[in-house]
Amino acid sequence: MIQEMKYVKRSKYFRELSLQTLEMIRNKYLYKGKLMPRICDKYIMLEALSIDILTNETDKINLSDRLLNIRDKEYILKMSSYPDLLRCMLLVRRAVIGSFNQQQKTTEGEAIISDIFQMMDSLQPCVEHVDILYRIVIFQRALFKSSLTG
Repeated sequence: MIQEMKYVKRSKYFRELSLQTLEMIRNKYLYKGKLMPRICDKYIMLEALSIDILTNETDKINLSDRLLNIRDKEYILKMSSYPDLLRCMLLVRRAVIGSFNQQQKTTEGEAIISDIFQMMDSLQPCVEHVDILYRIVIFQRALFKSSLTG
């Protein structure tokens, strides 16, 4: 897998891998029991990774991009092993991207962050919490920076 990445654009590679995983989810009659939540987890993680790669490549990401539409992923989140955690991971990325481009009102981003904190209160502590908190700091930093210039 890593060897294949050597010659392709990372965002395209993970996007294709994500779409292959989505196809597996759509063929859910083939995957029953404990395997389906793992496949759903893999899909959401690949989507989060795709968002991260895209964010690293450019800061001109449109919030209406299909990749950032969490409502479309809701049925997959429900089938995953840890829906609230994965939802938080996607929401925080959306808030950060919106804060960079000032595409969303500050109150929208702050409402997303508030929702994330409420969801995190009910979650078991894990490594992903650190990642979410780090992204919240990035969000706050972007807000602070925009308040200085605006």
